[in-house]
Amino acid sequence: MRALWLFSAFILSGLWAGEQVLPGPIQIRQVVHLLGSEAYEERSNALSQLEAWSARFPRHLLTVLAENYAEPLDLEVEFQLEKILRRLGGEVLFYQPKAFLGVNFELSFLPDGRAAIRLQNVVQGSPAEQAGLRTGDHLLEVDGTLVSDYEDSTAFALQVQRQIPLNPLRLRVLRQNKEFYVDVILAVKKDLPHNWRRRIAEEEAKIEAWLQALRPAGGNAVDEPVGDFRMD
Repeated sequence: MRALWLFSAFILSGLWAGEQVLPGPIQIRQVVHLLGSEAYEERSNALSQLEAWSARFPRHLLTVLAENYAEPLDLEVEFQLEKILRRLGGEVLFYQPKAFLGVNFELSFLPDGRAAIRLQNVVQGSPAEQAGLRTGDHLLEVDGTLVSDYEDSTAFALQVQRQIPLNPLRLRVLRQNKEFYVDVILAVKKDLPHNWRRRIAEEEAKIEAWLQALRPAGGNAVDEPVGDFRMD
């Protein structure tokens, strides 16, 4: 077990150092394998590395991850790859408008040291207001990602915008020392064409058909992860 941990640490330390260099298929495959690690830190670092590469080399990573996804995989690895491929497919291959939440925010720290997104303002009539969010609320977790894992406040905006509009976004909220979950149905920018609902549905269908075509023969889609990716 210790030998495996040291090998994983060696791989990730080398990859993080070369983040600005186009990664090769073998490097990417090694990181994908770590998505199924039993250790939280290894899983988290592997996911962060793939997200960093996908932001810098989206087309290249899409191609390599699609090849990996087409092979038999551990269920948790398959689930995480599918999430990344859905996003990259929408950004690179298909039309996908940016999602809209409707808040002004800042990155802050709670008295116990945890990082949180503090809502400075909730736009009237926005998805955030309709879901019951209020000015002064603190967001601790966004779609399974802890705010403490963000590098800066822009990571929150990017994560929201990359969601598929009309889909729910699960938020863990802190209000007056009480924590609870809220599912927000995201909207889209008002300057989009009047037929945007149909366009979104069409593009979602294209992405699903594309993922279905990639899956190994006889394989099944993974609708839910085996467990919480962020927990041990």
